[in-house]
Amino acid sequence: MHTTTAFVGCDVRRSKFFDVTFDGCKLVGTVFSDCTMRPLTVRGGQWQSVTIRGANLSKVDFSGVDLREADLSMSDLSFAVLTKARLDRATLRETKLDGADLRGASPDGVDLSVALLKGTKLDLTGAVLLAELYGADVTP
Repeated sequence: MHTTTAFVGCDVRRSKFFDVTFDGCKLVGTVFSDCTMRPLTVRGGQWQSVTIRGANLSKVDFSGVDLREADLSMSDLSFAVLTKARLDRATLRETKLDGADLRGASPDGVDLSVALLKGTKLDLTGAVLLAELYGADVTP
């Protein structure tokens, strides 16, 4: 268990994290690409500009986590909980979000290109963002 630990600008590619808990940790700019992170427990924290590409993050609870400018491309976030997460300018390109809960997340500038969204829970703000991403002209 890591409690309020800071991993700032670390590169831990291809590492194995078995039964890891990050509780209020600061992981700014850390690269976790091609890592095994199962099971993973996250309790708050700042994951700004983190890179976790191609990871299995299904069913992970990222509620309230700061994921601004994070790169989660090609990851599996199916049934993950991202309620009230800060996703501003995050990259979720080609990410599997089937059944994920994004209600209350801040989606300003998030890249959802080619993301899989079957059954994804969105609030009105998220639904409008998604519509605009696919070219809709949304007017109040």
